[in-house]
Amino acid sequence: MIDGNRIRALRVEQGFSQEELADHAGIRPTMMGYIERGVKTTTADVLKRIADKLGCTVDSLLRDTEATA
Repeated sequence: MIDGNRIRALRVEQGFSQEELADHAGIRPTMMGYIERGVKTTTADVLKRIADKLGCTVDSLLRDTEATA
């Protein structure tokens, strides 16, 4: 599962707006908000583009579901 809080924290830390990150990922800003709040998920391709912009790995944007189980 995508860790929206981590995406938001990295985005804010790096000074990107939701609009800037969404534009880079090829999605609408509203969708970026949904991803950050955990309302919706996205494709692996979009997640890869988000990770690239934030300078991290896709794995680092995923929640460890075993730790929360």
